Amino acid sequence: MLLGIEELDLFVKVLIAGLLGFAVGLERELMGSAAGDRTFALVAIGSALFTVLSADAFGSAGDAPGRVAANIVTGVGFLGGGMILKEGGTVRGLTTAAGIWATAAVGMAVGTDRYLLGVLTTLLIGVVFAAERVYSIKRRQPIAAPPESATANEK
Repeated sequence: MLLGIEELDLFVKVLIAGLLGFAVGLERELMGSAAGDRTFALVAIGSALFTVLSADAFGSAGDAPGRVAANIVTGVGFLGGGMILKEGGTVRGLTTAAGIWATAAVGMAVGTDRYLLGVLTTLLIGVVFAAERVYSIKRRQPIAAPPESATANEK
């Protein structure tokens, strides 16, 4: 069986989603996150593929495409939940988990022919990730209790 033009069109959507996911993940990779370019690319590829297959196989028949989309959101949420770590009094991985979730939406946008929406959303995700470096808001420190010697001197 030869690969049809329709299937190549579906593959191009998946490819574009993968490239956009890679672009988002590259920033996380450069920041040293456990989930980097490959993870984000695979999330975008998978969500785009599920989306195009759902639309291609089910069309507008009933609520099947909506159920597939809802399950993408749920499954990626579970994946993102695995990225969140609690170490002592701090929580790490929330930004990466949110980025994975948003990247799945980029894949779904591309899978439904919303290319401009996918590209602009990728840029917006990049701006959000870059903001922590540009404005130096990443290094928020918890307010420390005053040293005991300071409270003892005040008495």
